[in-house]
Amino acid sequence: MAASLLMLSCSKKEDPIRLQDEAIGLKVDLPATRATIFDSPASLLNPVVGGGDLTVSAYVAGSSSNAGKCHIDNVRVNYFAAAGDWRFTDSEGRFVSYYWPLGEKLNFFAYMPYDAAEGTDAIVSNLTYTHGKGPSFEYELPLDSQTDCHEFIYAYTENQDITTQNADPANPGVKIEFKHPFAGIYFELGQSYRMKLHDITISSIQYAGKYMYDNGWTQTPDSKTGNLVISIENDIPDPINYFGPIGGPYLVAPQTIGDDPKLIVRYTRLDGTVGESAEISMKNLSTLWQAGHKYTYVINLGKTEEEILFKVKVEKWDIMDYKNEVTVE
Repeated sequence: MAASLLMLSCSKKEDPIRLQDEAIGLKVDLPATRATIFDSPASLLNPVVGGGDLTVSAYVAGSSSNAGKCHIDNVRVNYFAAAGDWRFTDSEGRFVSYYWPLGEKLNFFAYMPYDAAEGTDAIVSNLTYTHGKGPSFEYELPLDSQTDCHEFIYAYTENQDITTQNADPANPGVKIEFKHPFAGIYFELGQSYRMKLHDITISSIQYAGKYMYDNGWTQTPDSKTGNLVISIENDIPDPINYFGPIGGPYLVAPQTIGDDPKLIVRYTRLDGTVGESAEISMKNLSTLWQAGHKYTYVINLGKTEEEILFKVKVEKWDIMDYKNEVTVE
């Protein structure tokens, strides 16, 4: 799915901003998603996760003559394992420093992976920053579960300066705390006889829209709705009390389930016949999908093989102490 990125670019500075001697440092908190973790050390260059780095921009806060000016322009940030901290890098991958402006505060906007809005699999576009309103972006989520899905997480921290950076002398830095703008859908199997699951269809969900940050994230969806088809093709083990994951995460837009999407499961029974569940109302399972939450739908057989039951458990994406152990030469 093609998407383009309108880069957050700095306007030409007519009046250079005076700098202080102290460099800007970062403290990074990340939720555990495919945007931040890897399956194994060998997958560090996996394009789906983008290498684990992040992109940071900073803009002058407040209402001075410099307000809204870009101070840090889409700079890639990498974790430096030897020193145990996150550092800005230049286009050649060398570490660089940025310094605090004199008498000004900064608003920081970051996203991860660093190239999350680039390439044919990108799910965000028109990534922009407006002074006084914060960042915004448009999105279009894939409805084909076979598409490599680049997860996208963001952080926005306002009114930072040397004082806030040094508020905790033992651990100084600007706190960049990431959040997930989408909801994650997972599937697990509960009690079941042996069967083969082919796919699960969620009908009539919103998959495109726009986020605008203004006193919190507000979703402004467009009218695009469609069916999310999740291909599973899993053989379920023999034990009658088998429990385990069978798919996910699949990203969905935060939304109230007002149009009552339905779940439909297609599967093969022990005798080789293909079955399809009746439409299962999502309203019976959850009334909304919230950003930053995981919804795990557990499949169980009912009293007959023709009956499939669901229940849902809701969790937040966990914040973890993630470190990208890539050393920049």
